[in-house]
Amino acid sequence: MAPKRPLGLGKASKAKKQKLQKEQQQAAAEAANSTPENVKVDGKNEEEKEPKLTNELTVELADEVDPNDPLAQLLGLWKTWLSSERDNELILNGIIHECDRILRNCKSNGGSEDMELTPAFYSIYALSLSHLAAFHVVNEDDDDEDEDGEEAEKQKKENEKDGKKSEENVKDFFDNALERVENGLAKFPNDESLLLTKVSILLDRIPLEHISQMEVSSTLKEFPNVQESLDLALDVYNKAIKQAEEKKNYKLFNDENTFEILKTLDDLLDIIDNFGKQHLEALDSDDEDDEVSDKKKKDSDLDDVLEEVELSKDHPLYAIQQSDKYNQFWRDAAIEQLKFLNLEEKDKINTKLQKLISQKIGQSYLMEAEGPISIFNTLEYDNDDDEEGQDKEKLKEIDGLTSEQANKIAKELVETALKYLKDAYDEEDPKSWVDIAEAEITYGNLFELKSRDQEKLYLG
Repeated sequence: MAPKRPLGLGKASKAKKQKLQKEQQQAAAEAANSTPENVKVDGKNEEEKEPKLTNELTVELADEVDPNDPLAQLLGLWKTWLSSERDNELILNGIIHECDRILRNCKSNGGSEDMELTPAFYSIYALSLSHLAAFHVVNEDDDDEDEDGEEAEKQKKENEKDGKKSEENVKDFFDNALERVENGLAKFPNDESLLLTKVSILLDRIPLEHISQMEVSSTLKEFPNVQESLDLALDVYNKAIKQAEEKKNYKLFNDENTFEILKTLDDLLDIIDNFGKQHLEALDSDDEDDEVSDKKKKDSDLDDVLEEVELSKDHPLYAIQQSDKYNQFWRDAAIEQLKFLNLEEKDKINTKLQKLISQKIGQSYLMEAEGPISIFNTLEYDNDDDEEGQDKEKLKEIDGLTSEQANKIAKELVETALKYLKDAYDEEDPKSWVDIAEAEITYGNLFELKSRDQEKLYLG
C-alpha cells in the first residue's frame, strides 16, 4: 500500500479550493456568458463555446511587447494571466477572443494577416480553455446549508440544474482544449511544448470534470476511465521529456511552467489520497458556535475519524490511491527536471526554480521516511508494556521490518532528504533554514539516545 500523505495537506488544499471557488463564482457572475458560436478553425466551421466579451478589461502589457505583432501581444497577455491571481475570468475570455481573431485572420485560414501560427499559439489557446473550465465547476459542497423548507428544496433543484449544465460546460471546455492541442500537433508533430500542454489539460481534467462529481459511493461503472486518463497523461509527459532531451532543449526544464505540471500532479495525488475524508467534515458543522477549546478538541477527534475512511475496491480512485507508482513517478520526474535544468548554462539557470525543486524532492523523501521511522519508534520505544502497564509479548517486526532494518531505511531516506534540502538553502529564506534544522533533528532521533552522533546533530 502506498504511504498516505498527511491529512493536513488535504485540508489545506480543500480550504484553498473553497477560497478559489468563491472568488471564481464572483468573477464568473461579472463575466460574459459562454454561448456557442460558429468560428473558423483551420479553415473549417465548427461549433465552439466562445465566451462573449460583454465587459471590457484593460490589461497593461510590458513595454517590450511589439504592438504590431498579434502573437507577441497574445503571449504578453498570457504571461499577465500566469503572473496574476488567476481569479479573473475576463482575462481568459480576452485571451480566447484574441486567439479566435488571430486564427480567423491569418492567411493560412484565408485571412489578410501575414503571420505563422506557432506551437506557443496553440498552447495558449488550449490552456486558456482548460483554465476557463475551473470557473464553471459546481460542487455539492457549494450548496447553501442555511436554507430550509421550500426554499431549500427550490435551491436544491436549481443546484442540480446548474450542476448538470456545469458538468456539460466543463466537458466542452476540456474537449475543445484538447482539440486545439491536436490541431497544433498536426502542424508540429511531437513538439515537446505542445505535448506538455496536453499533459497539463489531462491532469486538470481529472479533478475538475471527474473527481468534483464523485462521492465515496461512486463506482468504476460511473467513472470508468479515471486511472486510464492519469496513465495517459504520464505517458505523454514521458514522451515530451524524451523529445526535449533528444533536442537538448534544456531551456524547457528551466521553465517554472514545466514544473507547474508536476505541482499539478502532486496536488492531484494529494486530493486522491485524501478523497472521502472531506465528506465527513460536516459532522462538525453544527458546532461552529462552541468554545474554541471545544472546537479544537472536536477537530482533533474528527481527524481520527477521517483517517479511518477507506474507499471500496470498486471506487474509481481506489487503484490510484493504493498504488505507489504515481508518487514514485512524481519524484523521478522532479529529479529528472532538476538534472536537465542543471545542464543549462550557469548564468541562465533559474536558481529560484532550482531551489524549489530541490526543496520539494527533499520533502518527499522526508514523507517517505515517516513509515520506517514510525516502525522503528514502535519497536524500539513502545514495545514493552500495554496501555494498562502489563507486560506483553514483544514485537520483533512490523510490516516485515525489524527495528534495525527500519532504522537503516529511515536514515538513508533522511540523509537523502537533507542533501536536497541543503541544496535548497537560501540565506534570505528562513523556511529553508527551518527545513534543514527539522530534518537534522529527525535524523538525530534515529541514533542511540545521548550518543556522540546524536549530540553532534542536535548541537549543529
